[in-house]
Amino acid sequence: MATMAGLLLLFACGIGTAATQPSVGRTPLDDAALAPLERKLASAVGDAVDNRRAGGLGLALLVDGQVRWLHAAGLADRSRKQRFTPDTPVAMGELSRLVLAALAMDLVAQGKLELDAPAARWFDSPPIRSRFPAAREITVRDLLSHHSGLPYSRLRGAYRAADVPLEPLDDSAWYLAQPTGSVQVISNLGYERLARVIEAAAGESLDALLATRIAEPLGLQRLGWMPLADTARGHRKGKLADPMLAREHRALGLTASLADFARFAAAMMPGELRAASPLDAEMRREMGRVQNADVAFDIGNGAGLGYNLSNSVRPGVGRIAVLFGAFPEHRAELRLALDHGVGVLAVGNWEEVGESMFELSADALDGLLALRADAAPRDRERPLPPRIVLPPRAEAGTVAARYATPAGLVETRPRDDGFVMLFGGLRFRATPRDDGWYRVRYDLLGVLPIGFSRLNRVAIAPARLAGEQVMLGFGGDRHVLLGSAFTPDPALARWARYAGTYTLRNPDALSELAELSEATLSFDDGVLAIGYELSMVITVAPRVPLQAIGDGLFVIAGRGPAQGEEVRIDTSSDPVRIHYSGYVLERVQ
Repeated sequence: MATMAGLLLLFACGIGTAATQPSVGRTPLDDAALAPLERKLASAVGDAVDNRRAGGLGLALLVDGQVRWLHAAGLADRSRKQRFTPDTPVAMGELSRLVLAALAMDLVAQGKLELDAPAARWFDSPPIRSRFPAAREITVRDLLSHHSGLPYSRLRGAYRAADVPLEPLDDSAWYLAQPTGSVQVISNLGYERLARVIEAAAGESLDALLATRIAEPLGLQRLGWMPLADTARGHRKGKLADPMLAREHRALGLTASLADFARFAAAMMPGELRAASPLDAEMRREMGRVQNADVAFDIGNGAGLGYNLSNSVRPGVGRIAVLFGAFPEHRAELRLALDHGVGVLAVGNWEEVGESMFELSADALDGLLALRADAAPRDRERPLPPRIVLPPRAEAGTVAARYATPAGLVETRPRDDGFVMLFGGLRFRATPRDDGWYRVRYDLLGVLPIGFSRLNRVAIAPARLAGEQVMLGFGGDRHVLLGSAFTPDPALARWARYAGTYTLRNPDALSELAELSEATLSFDDGVLAIGYELSMVITVAPRVPLQAIGDGLFVIAGRGPAQGEEVRIDTSSDPVRIHYSGYVLERVQ
């Protein structure tokens, strides 16, 4: 789970959302024009893998539906000195969803599936529980754009070692954490549901559809839903990691080589392509269209069908589609400049590759846009503008005493020069700007305000949105919903007697990767919360506030990722147990 500091820092390096117009026409990119960029990128890839912890790293440049350049370096398996090449299969993680989206849109083009029809028309088992009386039915479009309201995942058993039996989902995993269509929540469960809808509508298995509708038309041989025999091994701190499998393997478990996924991704780009695409042009355009422009709580989160979308603030750049794939010890990134027909795919097979890959793929796309549209490179140190405006549908508001955020509870305290935010044992000082927004500083020891370089590029503002008190963030010319106001329920005081430390009794591969083995239940100042500890440069101890929805049944308060998910406190057992997302925690004191 993210921390509040991480949420604040994240926005300073996000892609902006202010609408701009792309430049007219496309500058042809021949081999001579691309050669200097390719040499620069090849050198950067080599530098990234030239350390003892590295595995392999691959990069592809996509232009007008064609793969124009492939380069890979490093090792697929350090123990055997096996080279990492463009043909090495890699776990693609969340990039798997783009394949499901393409298959769904292919069925739409054939008239076998309808985007705005209830998904239950094709598949309605297991049933989905709802605590929202007015919630509408989930449509195919909702599943594709992550607006189904389903939770992110059932965390326990989401990943397992190859020799560990599958722990299938039971019916309790299928419930609405948020009202359908109300907010974007990335959901592996939603895409796993979509996979079942696709099979039911097509009357064929996904394996057969992948082969006949994508692999064969594009001449692809190195991709499939399960790992191939020579899939790159994952590495962590320079050592081999055990191979892992994903329970939601349709949403997360695609394995593909750099060369094959690059060819597939290029063929999915909107617009006129120089290479053939198995997907109808209108369907490709629809995938790259913003689907959630009217969803009030989706500030800063543009959703396509399979893509995350934004509009760059840089003149002439236009729409950007981005997908990040995170599989244990594997990372993948796809960046497409949709209005210019250029893109970048990067893949790697070691845990620490993330930051290098982010910068490398962003630099590669900058290089392509400079050649194609004479676009200026992104400003890594973009300062806050003199005046920040509120996003559409938001109004100026007052500071609430508490906010429920995806990272946990944030409490505020007024000051003469603004207010203080308390989160997980940390203090942040917010001081007013002239435009109604607040600059943010970290309070060292609660006394000395420190402005880290990224925090200097972040501002926050209390606001009202769709009738709710919220806290907004702004960074990198992007608005983001940080959290919503939270009011404690005095009736929860009877749960104070169950406060204490709880130990995880059924750990799995994911909890071990996250190094989480215990949590706390607390009742302080009217707030019933689950706490956990994260050891970073400093120790952070977030508290996640709970909201009661039944006897012993709670949900994580607020809107957004992980919020709205169910938590059950079982007082009939001895000792008392907490159940969350498949995990069982037992009180020890």
